[in-house]
Amino acid sequence: MHYPTNSMFNRMRFVFDKQLRMANITEASTAAYGDAEAFATDADISHLKIDNGRLTYRQVHEIVARLAHLLKQAGLNRFARVAIYKHNSVDYFLMALAVMRAGGIAVPVHGRMKPADFTHYANYCGCEMVFTDAPNLSQLNPEDFPKVKQWIIPTAQNHAVETQLGESLMVLAQTYNNDLPLADAIEMNAHDDALIVHTSGTTGFPKGVLHSSYSLIRACRAQLILNPFPRGERVLAAAHQNHHISFTGLQLGIMAGIWNYVATDHTPKHLLEVMQEQQASVFFAFPDIYQALYREGMHNYDLSAMQAWFSGGDAMHEVHIRACVSQGHFSLLGIQRKGSLFFELLGTSEVGSAALTKISTRNTEIYSRCVGKPTFVGPKVKVADAQGNPLPKGEVGRLMVKGPTVFKGYWNLHEKLHGVVVDGWWWTGDMARQDAKGRYYQIDREVDVVQSRQGPVYGLPLEEELLKCNDVAEATIIGIEHPAMGLVPVAIAHSLTGQALDTEQIKTQVNALFPNPQHIFEVIDVGSAAAIPRGLTGKILKRRLRDELASYYQEHKADDTTPTALDNSAASKTVELAAALNT
Repeated sequence: MHYPTNSMFNRMRFVFDKQLRMANITEASTAAYGDAEAFATDADISHLKIDNGRLTYRQVHEIVARLAHLLKQAGLNRFARVAIYKHNSVDYFLMALAVMRAGGIAVPVHGRMKPADFTHYANYCGCEMVFTDAPNLSQLNPEDFPKVKQWIIPTAQNHAVETQLGESLMVLAQTYNNDLPLADAIEMNAHDDALIVHTSGTTGFPKGVLHSSYSLIRACRAQLILNPFPRGERVLAAAHQNHHISFTGLQLGIMAGIWNYVATDHTPKHLLEVMQEQQASVFFAFPDIYQALYREGMHNYDLSAMQAWFSGGDAMHEVHIRACVSQGHFSLLGIQRKGSLFFELLGTSEVGSAALTKISTRNTEIYSRCVGKPTFVGPKVKVADAQGNPLPKGEVGRLMVKGPTVFKGYWNLHEKLHGVVVDGWWWTGDMARQDAKGRYYQIDREVDVVQSRQGPVYGLPLEEELLKCNDVAEATIIGIEHPAMGLVPVAIAHSLTGQALDTEQIKTQVNALFPNPQHIFEVIDVGSAAAIPRGLTGKILKRRLRDELASYYQEHKADDTTPTALDNSAASKTVELAAALNT
């Protein structure tokens, strides 16, 4: 399909182009937007001969095509897997596109995954090449990767491992140059495997989620139809680039012609300064980043240009959304409105796009873990029982999704699909309900529901109210076995100011809002965010909290069936246990 440069109809051309594939997407982008600026970044990408951190659409295409040439020259075979495991940078996206253009399958991995875990994961995916960086490479043993025949790093630091690899090591700073040929795109069928992303690991070791060219492009086409923002908006993205939603977010940018600033320094002060300096009008991040911005104090910065905030992966908390929508402005029917919009896009790497969308403004009053409704271009959604039968509105059940963007399966782990896929409907692992107006509410992960003697206790609505209590910065609900009471729901929390929380007052305040059995048994103040274990995407690892605190009541409070505030020794022990989770 012909793409006239900068035509207002190019978005629709991307929607209807039947020949568009992940292998040739940068050519279409260049034809559509030419030498306009596509990306800016705070990362060093000088190994790609870019010294100012800014890339046009044409440069994106040329870099991808030259990298594809180097991959082919190094012997990349059709459908060979290439792992990307390095410091967060836009070159996750560029290398992944190059792998697809050359005919391989890109396997982006979070750069902070432990070296031993990465070794296991890369071998499990059968990777034949690894794009990493010198610091990460120095922690790996190449002999533990029997299938890997080519290692690639941006720049060398003369580590012993680099010397050990010899000719099987490619240093881009020395090899990549602007005179390299531009590799042609591989002949790719619509449903060819293209990308393996990994899950966050909140319920176990990360699994490989397989997507095709079709599911990746289909996800962006849906957003192109819905996208209310014209070219000229300034998007600031602050997420790790290995994640599926980060990849498709940048992919959407080059299809829609929207400028992106890719931030790799995710400290809240830096992000707020970039928002202010770049006059960003759209911001995307995961919920943990928003929580950090909230704690930093967003009101201390000039965010008047902000029109819309986007959050992906998980539902956001009301207090964080309200802090965002009080900033900036947006226009409706040509009339400027005070405050900005907040878009919650509930999805997972497996779903491949937003299953549910909720838009909040300064005047929104519906929260309580409401995650919105499906859109007409997104996947189908239902709340069902264990057999996949739809449940009446108001009843709690499994949140299930079906549609063209849903993943093809877990790489070499078909048994993980048994029981969670019914007639093409995939269970997200969430427990949810639907109200009379068709809105969906996420109330817990099934593995996190506390099965108390009085009945199931759903943690997410409790957490939502905990965050509204005085000085509570973060709170999560887990089940701990009590010798007299059985499994009881306990809140793990810490304060905004660093002062000790009034745990008894907090428990009383929250419990007054819910009927039995939806009551917290105890609130444990662990002192700070550092004491709470997190996965690679910032999500709290409740399974690790449960494991480490499993014997808490047996050790400290075996005779106490009506706990009040923690005594000092018990509180100190809890902090020690929780802090140990992060080591």
